[in-house]
Order: sequence, then C-alpha cells, then structure tokens
Amino acid sequence: MRKGDLLGFLDFRRAMTAQFSSQVADVITPLTIAQVPLFVVAGPLAGYIADSKSRRATLVVGHLLRALVTFAAAAPRYVSWH
Repeated sequence: MRKGDLLGFLDFRRAMTAQFSSQVADVITPLTIAQVPLFVVAGPLAGYIADSKSRRATLVVGHLLRALVTFAAAAPRYVSWH
C-alpha cells in the first residue's frame, strides 16, 4: 500500500476530517471562553483610550504591553525562583 492510497477510502477521509476538526475545537474553545469577557469589558475601554491618544503612542504602548505579557508568560519556564 502506498502513502496516498488511504486517501482513496471515503471512511478514512471522514475519520481524519473528524479527528482534525475535533482537535482544532479542543484548542480554540478554552481560548474563546476565556477571552469573551475580556473583549466585552476591555474592548470599549481600549477603543476610547486609543481614540483619545496619538496613533504612535498607542502603538508603542501596545507593543510594550504585549512584550511584557509575553515575557511574563515565558518567564516561569526559564527563571528558577528557588
């Protein structure tokens, strides 16, 4: 049996499609559930702040905050507190 032969079977394609979509849903669902309240609360406030400040200042602060969050998420893996 060659590598591409399995794709010729309809049942195999259906099983792989179901497996793939299930795994994608497993990854997306927790992120979506956690982020919805954040978007509902922080979205309008962030929009108001962004509209009242200059674009340059908004971009600089946004990038700095993103870098800080990224570092905070990665720090426990690389920094030993003991």
